[in-house]
Formats: sequence, structure tokens, C-alpha cells
Amino acid sequence: MKRILTYCTVCVVFVLSFTAHSATAELAARADRIRTVFISAVDGKGEYVTDLTAADVTVKEGGKDRAVTNLQAATGTVQLCILVDDGGSGSFQAGVLAILNRMIGHAEYAISLLNPQPVRLAEYVTDPPTLNAAMSKLIQRGRIQQDGEQLIEAVSWAAKDLAKRKAPRPVIIVLTNGGEPMASEARDAILGDLKASGASLNVIYINGVGFGKVLGEGPKNSGGVLENASSNQAIDTAMAKIAGNLLHQYVLTYTLPDGTKLDERLQVSTARKGVNILAPTRIADK
Repeated sequence: MKRILTYCTVCVVFVLSFTAHSATAELAARADRIRTVFISAVDGKGEYVTDLTAADVTVKEGGKDRAVTNLQAATGTVQLCILVDDGGSGSFQAGVLAILNRMIGHAEYAISLLNPQPVRLAEYVTDPPTLNAAMSKLIQRGRIQQDGEQLIEAVSWAAKDLAKRKAPRPVIIVLTNGGEPMASEARDAILGDLKASGASLNVIYINGVGFGKVLGEGPKNSGGVLENASSNQAIDTAMAKIAGNLLHQYVLTYTLPDGTKLDERLQVSTARKGVNILAPTRIADK
């Protein structure tokens, strides 16, 4: 009799444990989906706003209000991929050095030079010897025939690489005096790669450069900037703006109700007067 009671007790414990586990799994399955994006904010004078709270921000995904659960300063390391398309002129070396110096302690750097195919000079590093060696190659090298298709394919390559690395805070910067084709069959696929990676695309270009969809729309879609810069001083100013945006970012967390289909369309706004939000408008929907 004693054995039977012991056996039954084990059965009851097993059933209760199984039931509890099933209930926990069911609750987890029903849990709201958490989404995160990086944003920054400036006031009417162009000064960064550093005291935003979750209550100040409104999020719409797919045109519907979503619950903002957290907003805090972004402190994680930036994975910064720099693509240099200078046609052999060496004109962007000072600009690249400027952002390396401004982001010291906040980023790891990958630097690629288009020749015209992209050649990786540094691969997500922070050590000065490797970065100095990469910088030494961004010099005047004689005229190189530029290829806009190679440039936008390099954006795709960088985005896929960041996605493969599961980079938590991915950023791409393109510096170009060659631009991209006005029409490319690969443009939508490349924008899709950018969206899937979660990286922001920032483009600095010289006067007269032509744009298609990738460099023209990619920055707005991804929460980056598109900056014209036709002098060394202007390039430095553009790099300072990009660095400022990154150094003053927030990480915004919001939720979707259980069962809600993901939507690529995102709108982040604030009711605070005179404050503008820089945020992606297209995000991963898979």
C-alpha cells in the first residue's frame, strides 16, 4: 500500500509540473512582441534633446498606435561600417579620421575602400595600429573608374554582414563623389537588405552626384541622414552631425499585441513643442 501511495504522489507531482509548464508556455506564446529602434531628437536650435521620456514619445507601426514601454539613452557599442567611394582622389581621408576620433570608446570600425570593388581595410576593430594602416590607404591613388552599381552592392554587402554578425547597433556611412545609377534592377532588393539588418544608412556626397533609390531613400527609411559636402570643412561638419546623432541616441522599446502581424511602416513622433525626432520609417517586417 505504501508503494502505491508513493507512486501516486509522484504522478500528482508530475501532472502538476506538466500543467504549470504548459501554462507558462502558453503565456509566453501569448506575450506581446517587443520591438526596439534607435532614435535621436533635436530642438528648434539644432541642439540635442537629452531628457525625453517614454511619455513624450508616440509610436505608430502600420498606422496604429503602439504602446511605448521604455526610452533610455543608448549606451551600447556602435558597429560602424564606413564605405569610401572617392574615385582615387583621397578626398575623404580627413573625414573618416574625424569620425574615428569623435566615436572613440563608443564604436568599433569597419572600413572599406571601393577600387571600384569594395576592399575591406579594417574589420570591426578599435586598435590604433589597424585603423592607422587602413587610414594610410585612403590617399590619392590616381583616377579610378567608379561604378555606382558596385557602390550600392557594397551597401547590400555591408548590411548582410551586419545582419550575419547580429550587430546590436549597426550603422553604415557612405562617402561618395561618384553616386549611384538613377535606375538599378537591384535597388529594391538592396533596400530590403538594409531594412532587414536594422542598420541606419548615412550618406555624404559631393555636389553634382546622381542618386537612385538606395542612396536617395535609404537614409530616410533607415533613420540616417543624407548630407551634401563639397569641401573638407563641410565633410567634417557632416561627420560631426552623424557622430552627434549616434552619441545622443535613445533606444526606444515598444510592444505589439499578441498575434499582430509585423508591419514595415514606422512613425515616431513627440508632442514636445519644437522637437524633431530622427527615426527609421521602414523596419524589418519578418
